Amino acid sequence: MYIYISHSDKNENTTKRICEMLESNGHTCLRAPQDSIFDRACDVLLLVLSNASNRSEQILREIEYAVSHCVPTLVYQIEDVRLSKPLEYFLMSNQWIVGKDTDNYEKILEGIKNIEDNRPRESEEDKKQSGFTGAYKVRGRDRRKRVLELIEIIAIVAICIVMFFHEKGSRVTFEKGGTVVFGTYLGEPIEWRVLKADENGTATLISEYILTNKAFDVPESGSYNVDDKENDYWSVVETEADRNLELQEYVRGSSRWATSDIRTWLNSDEENVTYDGIGPVASATSDKKNGYANEEGFLFGFTEQEKAAIVPTSNITQGNGLDKEPIGSSDLVWLLSQEELLWLKDADVRLYVKPTEQAIEQDQTNYYNMFSLVYGVEEFYWWLRDPVVNKASKCYLVDNGYTSQLLQTTEAGVSGFGVRPVIKVDTKKVKNITHN
Repeated sequence: MYIYISHSDKNENTTKRICEMLESNGHTCLRAPQDSIFDRACDVLLLVLSNASNRSEQILREIEYAVSHCVPTLVYQIEDVRLSKPLEYFLMSNQWIVGKDTDNYEKILEGIKNIEDNRPRESEEDKKQSGFTGAYKVRGRDRRKRVLELIEIIAIVAICIVMFFHEKGSRVTFEKGGTVVFGTYLGEPIEWRVLKADENGTATLISEYILTNKAFDVPESGSYNVDDKENDYWSVVETEADRNLELQEYVRGSSRWATSDIRTWLNSDEENVTYDGIGPVASATSDKKNGYANEEGFLFGFTEQEKAAIVPTSNITQGNGLDKEPIGSSDLVWLLSQEELLWLKDADVRLYVKPTEQAIEQDQTNYYNMFSLVYGVEEFYWWLRDPVVNKASKCYLVDNGYTSQLLQTTEAGVSGFGVRPVIKVDTKKVKNITHN
């Protein structure tokens, strides 16, 4: 049988093992990116169900296509998943196989055999009359029955489509503490929580999870803790870079939000972001990893409608040890300050949060494992925008919750800690955005 495997690329290893098992049992596997269910006829669709595939609109379209074309569907569940409403409607009558990554492959074969055993068999005369050469052929004996069944299928699909868009709309709730899906980062939809909902029709949102791990600002010396004369300032005792704030900023990165690399990146929608100075190259970070000088700006994945819905916000941020007074900035995207952390409590939004799977995969430093997972903590550190006032390079981080400390401090040029963006949106414009 021809079996199309619908899966997230985050579950590629599991999918590959399933494919090898099926092909060793005489079946032919089709799967993205080399195959498309829209181009190739198949006998069964096998969904590898995980949290990632549950959120995928591409997978939803594949399931919808299978239902509308009467392709039997098997569901192989490898994670605990709370189904989205659209998938729930499409899958409620299909056969489920609960797996835990590797244990129930025999159940998949049993499910496929049941489908094969119960498939209508056509006579040669039926085939000639139907003239249909796809993988699925309907008996040509009762045309009236076929028409009624087709009408029923169309009605079910129409209901599912309506429920899908209703679900997407219902997720746009601008009550304090509510959840909004808006924009994308590296192709993945971004979930936001509502921190503030103002009477003027705007709402302040913070990402539900840490979206990426990046340095706050890289040192202009081009090499962390090393100056132009190749003097290094790596030491457990105090060095000149600890006493001289200008040198400190030069070799460890600046903690000044208004001129930081992270602010420039967050506020850019360009494919090639322009930075002041050398930009956040990997070779200048503390670990020589997680450079983002060549990455598209954070807003690059937002549509024109979505960008038009973001409201510029005036922020006042405490200056660092080289500044005499606070500094103003106008931001489309920003990071919270210590004072603004109170918004989280007021909105009942989590302070301690996990990185997304994508953030973990993108990270090269292994910090998440070293500073969180080895201690049994899934939450991770994330940057604030205000600096340690008597330093030029030290920034504040929200702790991971392992201790009673709320905040930690680290140097701006350290590249393995989390980014949790904040935006303000025009709620009416967000609700009017159409999704193709």
